[in-house]
Parts: sequence; C-alpha cells; structure tokens
Amino acid sequence: MKECPKCRVLFSDSQTHCLNDGTPLVVAGSAGLGQPVHRPSPQPPPAAPHQPDFRQPASQLGGAPSSLPARKSPIAWIVLALLVACALALTALIAVLAYLKSSQAPEGTSLPPMGADQTMGVRSETPNDRLLEPTEVSMIASSTKDPAPRGVDCRPSSAYDGDVETSWCEGVAGDGSGESLTVTFNGGPYKVTRILIVAGYDKEKDDEFGDRWTLNNRPKKVRVALGGAFYECAVNPENRGFQPLNFPGSSPVEGVTLFFDDVIKGTAKTDSDLCISEIQVYVEK
Repeated sequence: MKECPKCRVLFSDSQTHCLNDGTPLVVAGSAGLGQPVHRPSPQPPPAAPHQPDFRQPASQLGGAPSSLPARKSPIAWIVLALLVACALALTALIAVLAYLKSSQAPEGTSLPPMGADQTMGVRSETPNDRLLEPTEVSMIASSTKDPAPRGVDCRPSSAYDGDVETSWCEGVAGDGSGESLTVTFNGGPYKVTRILIVAGYDKEKDDEFGDRWTLNNRPKKVRVALGGAFYECAVNPENRGFQPLNFPGSSPVEGVTLFFDDVIKGTAKTDSDLCISEIQVYVEK
C-alpha cells in the first residue's frame, strides 16, 4: 500500500501520485510521524434550481398577487339557490292565505244560494258596509203577474231572496215600463251605500220555456228613489250578472224604490213580462 505524505490518504501500489494534491506517494508507514493529516473537507452537493411551490398563494411565491376573485364552492351556490326558492315559496303561500281569508264570508253569516251563473249570489261586503238580509226587508211591487206560470213564484219577495233563479214579474199590460219595486227596511233607517241588481230573469232550463233571460223583458234604465231624491241609472240588458246602480249615497232612509222607466222587449211573442231576478242593498255599518 502507498500513502500520500501530506494528506495520509492510502492508495494501491499501482498508484504513483496522490489524486487529491498530486504529491508523489510513498510506502505506507514510511512518512514522518507527527505531521498533521490534511483531509479534504467534504463539499456540499450543488444546490438544485429553485422550484416554486404552486400550492402556496401567489403572494408567497414572490410573484404579483392574482387579480382573479376566489371562486365560491358549488355547495355555497346550491345553498343560496335553496334559500331563494324557500323565500319565494313562503311569499306565494302568504299571498294565497291572504286571498283565501279575504274571500271568506264574515263569521256568523251564510252566502245566498248560487244561481246558474256561479258569479251571482256572492256577497261583496266591505269593511264599511253590509248586505241587508232578506229577513231585514219587506218587498212591495207596483204590480205582480197573477196567475203566475206553473212552478214560478212571481211575488216581489222573489227579487230579494238570494236566489237568482227566482224572479219578480210585473203583471200589467204592455212591456212593463214605469213599473217599480220598493225595498222597505224593517230595522231602518239606514244609510244606503250601494245597490246591485240582476236586471232580468236569469234562469235557463231545458223545458218548454228555455232561457227566461231572453224570453222576458229587461230594463235598460232604472230610476232610484232615495229619501225624496231621484237618480237615473243605466244598466246593460245583456249583462246577466249583478250590476251596480250608481248614486252618490244617501242620508238615513227607511227604504229605496226602483222605477223601471225604459225596457227592452224579450223574444216571447205573447205574455212577455218585465222581470227582476235579484236586488242587493248595502248599508253603512
């Protein structure tokens, strides 16, 4: 074995010079004792090029901060959509409940019977007025058909019974112009706020008479008498529903009279009468 006298590194016998510093090698153990051994200090391995950690925010990578907004999780969008849907459903439910409550009749009252037209016979009371019930009024007519056709009640009370398929029919010769109906208040006086009328005989049946509306006479103009004042009101003789008789209101009165001054003829060739199916009188609460 050979060694370097400087660094004391051992080499094989075939080696002639030190691979570290080029010093000629000598036989191992023949170098002077007590000389320091110079060993090369270990060199650190070369540093690898810096690789940025893309899992870190851009601000920690040394680059400029990103201007793109952070994306919300899909779960957050789903939760937001569910909250909006619940809010809309709740709003719709509240609206439906409010409508149902407003369409109910006041507690303790009952709706009049419905006629052939399902919009008829329904009360239209407001917070400020109420409908006088048939038991609260008495009906008087200028004339009544007598004898009445079989199965038909032509009395004036038939015009204020909550049933549009019953009717008052006048009983004079001619078309019925100038005939009248008087609604007397049993518990009056009252301030009248509104009057509604079904201006004709609103009944249709598969029998020998057929459609009573077109068969009989119907008023075109109604004169309303309230406490000595008179109001001319036009009505549509083709409208089978309730129609308002417009007037400015009244002081407390004991009743109201309706004069039928202008009449349209029905299709009946004989025995065509002026008929009124229903009247509603509303008074101040």
